[in-house]
Amino acid sequence: MNEMDELILMQAISISGFDEIPGATGRFGLDATNPIPVRAVSGLVEYFSHLSRISNKVFSYDRLGSTSADNVPKMIDIYEIRDQIGTKYPDLYICWYADSTSKKAPEGF
Repeated sequence: MNEMDELILMQAISISGFDEIPGATGRFGLDATNPIPVRAVSGLVEYFSHLSRISNKVFSYDRLGSTSADNVPKMIDIYEIRDQIGTKYPDLYICWYADSTSKKAPEGF
């Protein structure tokens, strides 16, 4: 675990073995009000590896920026997603501040 991960995890949201942030509303991963929880920076790589395995596609992702939602206590990053042949998928909302990484896939993935 790197230093950045350690700092993030000191203020992590407990998702208590669930795949969503408590109090989240809207479409999982597709709405800022229901971001995909991941365990710090390293959890982002883990999540996209998992998503690639379950969908049989290789995804690339580029951070577009960040946002917030009233029902999520931490910042939310927005990622542009493409598969290995360049097909663009809906942007995903991801929150790095969770104590574990979700295994749930957003609709359409």
